[in-house]
Amino acid sequence: MLDEMLESSPCAGLVVDLQNTVLSANSAASELFGRPLSEMIGRPLKIDPDQRELVLDGHNGRRRNLMVHSHQGSWNEQPARIFWFERDPDLLERRLQEAEVRTRIAEGELERLRQRELRLAEKNRQAYERLAEYEARARHFEQLYQDTVHQTIDEQTRQLAYEDPISGLPNLVILRHYLGVSLKQACDTKGSVALVLLDIDRFRVINDVLGKDSGDELIRQVAQRLKNEVGDQDTLAHQSGDSFLVVLSTSALAARPSQEMVRERAEDFCRRALNALNASLPVYGQPLHISASIGISIFPGTTDVDDMLHQASAALFEAKREGGGTFRFFTLDLRDQLENRRALTAQLRHAVEDGEFELHYQPIIQLRNGRLAGAEALLRWNHPMRGLLAPASFLELAEETNLIVPLGHWIISQACQMAAQLQSGFVSVNLSPRQLLHSGFVDHFLDEIERAGIPPRQMVVEVPEGLGTSHDGPLLETLHRLNRRGVLLALDDFGRGASSLKQLAEMPLKFLKIDRSVVERVPEESKALGITQAVMALAASMGTSCLAEGIETLQQSRTLAGMGCEYAQGHFFSAALTADALTDCLKRRWPV
Repeated sequence: MLDEMLESSPCAGLVVDLQNTVLSANSAASELFGRPLSEMIGRPLKIDPDQRELVLDGHNGRRRNLMVHSHQGSWNEQPARIFWFERDPDLLERRLQEAEVRTRIAEGELERLRQRELRLAEKNRQAYERLAEYEARARHFEQLYQDTVHQTIDEQTRQLAYEDPISGLPNLVILRHYLGVSLKQACDTKGSVALVLLDIDRFRVINDVLGKDSGDELIRQVAQRLKNEVGDQDTLAHQSGDSFLVVLSTSALAARPSQEMVRERAEDFCRRALNALNASLPVYGQPLHISASIGISIFPGTTDVDDMLHQASAALFEAKREGGGTFRFFTLDLRDQLENRRALTAQLRHAVEDGEFELHYQPIIQLRNGRLAGAEALLRWNHPMRGLLAPASFLELAEETNLIVPLGHWIISQACQMAAQLQSGFVSVNLSPRQLLHSGFVDHFLDEIERAGIPPRQMVVEVPEGLGTSHDGPLLETLHRLNRRGVLLALDDFGRGASSLKQLAEMPLKFLKIDRSVVERVPEESKALGITQAVMALAASMGTSCLAEGIETLQQSRTLAGMGCEYAQGHFFSAALTADALTDCLKRRWPV
C-alpha cells in the first residue's frame, strides 16, 4: 500500500528510518533529485538548511510504524517517516493532507487485508485438513480399485485358462480333467468311457474364403447346435480351430455300463450331431451348409488321456479319408495308420526343406491341329524310400500343416521356368484357397513371372469348381487381381459339383475344364453328350474355351472336337512327363 501511495503521488516522496536512511522513494523523487532510485535507496537523507521550507514531514515529525519494503527486497514493519518535497509549500501542504487521507484509507484497507489474510489462512488450514482427508479416502478407494482390478484380471485369466474365447465352451484343459476322472471311475468300476472328436469338414477353406470373422461365427453356431445334443452329464469342449470334444457320460446307462452300451450311446449321439450340423447354419444372415467328421475312442483300450485323444484323432482321420460327413470308431488297425501319419508329417517337413519334390507336366493338346498348346503342372514327391508319390498321398497333410504355402511358392517358380521353355505355350498350376489367400501371394506370383521373363498369359491358375465360384470374397478378389495383370484362369473339374451361373459369370475365366467323370461317358451315353453340349454352349456364351480332361480314346477326342471343344488332355495323348520330355514334344503333332 505504501509503495502504491508513493508512486501515485505527484510530489517527490521519501521514506526514511530513524537514522534518516532512505528506505523507499517514488519516481517523482528520482526526477526531482536527478538520480535513479537504485542510488537513492539505502543512502542517508541530507537536507540543505536553506531548503527546509520545501521539505515537509508527512507525519508532522512523528514516527510511525509503517510496512516498509527495504532495499534488500523484503517487507517489514518498522518506525519510519515520510518526507515530501515540493517547491510550493502551500501546494505541498494541500497535497499532503490529501495524501494523509489516502494513507488512512490505505491503512484501513491494509487492516482489512490483514483480517482477510487471517480468514484465508484459517480457510487454507481447513482446506488442507479436508485435502488430507480426501487423500486418505482416495488412497483407500485406489486400493479398493486395485484389488477389484486384480480380482477381475484373475477371473479373466482363469476364464481364458479354462474357457475358449470364441465358442464360450470349456477348453481342452477342462476336458482332459474330466476325461481323466471318467477313466479313473471306469477303471474302478470296470465300466466304459466314450470320447468323441468332431471336426468340421473343409473348415480351413471356409475360413480362408469367407474370412476369419465368418469362421468364428460358424464355430459359435456349431457349438450351440452341439450343446443342444449333449446330455446334462456330458462334457462338451472346444479343442481348437474347428475341433470339438465330448466325453459322453455313462451314469444314466447302468451302474457298470458295458462297452456295447457305451458304443450304442456314442453312435446315437454322433448321428444326432451330424444331422444337426447338416441343416444350414446362419452365418451373419447367410445360410451356410456344412458337414462334419467324427472319430470315437472307447475305454477299455487305454487308461491314458493322451492315448484316448490320439485314438479319437486316428478314427477322425479315417472318417475324413472316406469323404467326411460320417463317424468312425478307433480300431487297432488305425493305430498303425496314426503312427504312419505322424511319421509322414515329419518326412514332409524334411522334403520341403531338402527339395524332394518335382513337377511333371501333362500335355494339353489343341484339338483342331493336334499341336501342343500347353501343359498342366502336376506335383510329385520323390520319396527316398517309397519312390514317386502322387499328391493324393500327401497334399491334404500339407494343407493341414500349412506346408502347402512354401510348397506352392516352389511350384509357381518351377512352372514359370517351364513356361519360358515352351515358347508361346502355357503352363497351368493347381492352387488351393490357402495358397491363393496367403499374404503376398499375388506379388510373389508376378515376381516369378517377371524373373522367368514370360508374359503373364503363359500362366494359368486352376481353381477347383467348388471353390472358384465362391461369391464376392477375398478369393474372388485375388483371382481378379491376377487376371487384371494378365494371368489366365481355369475352372477345374466342371460338371462334378454344383455351380451357380451367377457365380460363373463373376469369374474372369479363360478355360472351363470338363471333368473326366463326364468325358469318360462320351459318346456312349446320351445324357453325357447332352451335358457336354450344354457346357459347350455355356462356355461359348461366356467367351470361355472348353478343355476336356481324361481323354482315353480317339473317338472321345473326335466327338468332343466335333462339338466345339478346343483343348483336351488325357492318357490317350500322354501321361504326365518330366520337364525334359515335355520340351521334346514342342514340334510333335498328336492324332485328333
